[in-house]
Amino acid sequence: MITPRLFTCSGAKIDAESAVAKGRQRIALDSIGPHPNVNIRFQNVTRALHQHLPARLVDFLEIASYVFTADCATERGQHWTDDDSKEAWGRDFAFVIPVRDPAFWTKPEVTALVKEALSFLSNDKYSFTFVPLTQDRSEQHYLSLRNAKPGLSMRPSAWLCSQEGWIHSLAR
Repeated sequence: MITPRLFTCSGAKIDAESAVAKGRQRIALDSIGPHPNVNIRFQNVTRALHQHLPARLVDFLEIASYVFTADCATERGQHWTDDDSKEAWGRDFAFVIPVRDPAFWTKPEVTALVKEALSFLSNDKYSFTFVPLTQDRSEQHYLSLRNAKPGLSMRPSAWLCSQEGWIHSLAR
């Protein structure tokens, strides 16, 4: 088995003496800071759903992105380990991830389900430490003109087009 990994995500801090950090190779992943090494395009998801994303869904997509990045960046072992035909490809991943809804993600049943699903799919060992998010990405809400102005008699697209001259004059 390769050296266990500790992925600290989006500036999350953990004490080097912490039990989860001991004996692990530490790797920083970031999708929020000024120099991200994990790129998530939420605008593609908001465009498909035609609405802005709830905080818990943003958390879920970030968690999935960090796990996917860790999986892609960490090679597996090369040799057979025993006569029971088990490959030496199991890895040990620990994540410290800041989330917007820590009360939800730290529930033991939620964390257990996430670990169980990932372990089933990958034959890897996972542990998660969820901490409150302190620095969030700038929000880019989906633009929705439905019910934007009470009494608006024309379709939103017609209203937007009628504002072209005003918008154009602002650009000058």
